[in-house]
Amino acid sequence: MTDRHPRRNSSADGTTFDRWNRRPRRIILTPWRRCVDAPRAPLTPVLLSLRELLLSAGARLMGAARISMPVVMQMEQAGRSNPGSQPPQLQDAAVNPNNLAATAIYDLQSPEVRSLAAKLRASCPDDRLYLQAAHAHLSDTNMLTVYSIDDEQPASVTLRENKGACAQRMAALEALARAAGIATRVRALWLAKAFWFGRLPLLRWVLPDAVLYTWPQFRLGGNWVDFDELYAPMEALVARASGRFSNSGESIFSAVRDQPVDFLGKSSRCGCPEFDLSPIVASDAGLFDTREQLFASQNGRPGLFGRALFNLLYGGRPIRRTEE
Repeated sequence: MTDRHPRRNSSADGTTFDRWNRRPRRIILTPWRRCVDAPRAPLTPVLLSLRELLLSAGARLMGAARISMPVVMQMEQAGRSNPGSQPPQLQDAAVNPNNLAATAIYDLQSPEVRSLAAKLRASCPDDRLYLQAAHAHLSDTNMLTVYSIDDEQPASVTLRENKGACAQRMAALEALARAAGIATRVRALWLAKAFWFGRLPLLRWVLPDAVLYTWPQFRLGGNWVDFDELYAPMEALVARASGRFSNSGESIFSAVRDQPVDFLGKSSRCGCPEFDLSPIVASDAGLFDTREQLFASQNGRPGLFGRALFNLLYGGRPIRRTEE
């Protein structure tokens, strides 16, 4: 009988050999198909090195953080304490003119900011109630939450377009506060990239080890109050919370109304470490009077390629939500 495959020989156990290179290939026969079971060669050290080089280059193009993280802290470590990683809270620091000043981001003289501030202030003479009303106006139910990395967008643009990312809406809230005579400042937090995997799955392999995030404070009753305690102290929030914030469903901006979004370890000090998100804070760069000062100090802007890639995949689209 003529061999239909002249370049191959077969052994008794079903293994075939290519006559040119004698590489064994196991043939598996099934009632439906014949398939070849060829074992995959493991990655060589050269390929592994090349892979690491490409990932590192991708992170730099996306705009790598100034800090270095040998091991990225995962979300499931949130129960572990993170002592000594944060500077003093400086809750009693005095207000200075920069905490109330208008800037390019806090464009207090714009019609959008002035009219909304006047409207809210007329019905909310109390500072905390005024901020809560402003927050509700900017929340997910009233404003479209979209992906954006333009953290220096003026507050008036966010109000006029009635959409924005969490950081843009926080900036708008700060502008509304300053327009009503409530001092603000902002903290620079570097969050581990694992915190963003649920929101940015397509960028998982190119995100830098840590991503810059801004966290406002407001002067209420003679004290500086963090954004996460705008509605209630952390003790009250953890007492009624059903689960830890996962950054996969409700946006960070809106979640502070009824969830402990605790980047500063307050819940652990309340005896509820299961709500503590401070382990994903790679670094706390401290407090700044304005966002402009913060951005000038912290090199957290994405590179040209990173900005283009982000805008191509996510820019301007509604944020990704999954059930928590």
